[in-house]
Amino acid sequence: MQNDFIDGALGTKEAVAIVPKVEEKIRNFKGTVFFTRDTQEGKKLPEVPIKVDAACCAGVTPESHETALKAMKACQIDIVG
Repeated sequence: MQNDFIDGALGTKEAVAIVPKVEEKIRNFKGTVFFTRDTQEGKKLPEVPIKVDAACCAGVTPESHETALKAMKACQIDIVG
């Protein structure tokens, strides 16, 4: 979570609302929590392209399949097929 996207220049009330839930999830997690830190140096983590072939997956209904594909696209997953 990055301040800019919570309550900073790019923040939203929806982002602010999830902070307590995220804090609780981290506090109660039974395991190691990994995180990255944005140092504003211009360095970026390596990216791994993710592709999903729309013709090789299905939802419960055609509508739910389309909804899932749209959600994946919004997460920068490349939908092919």
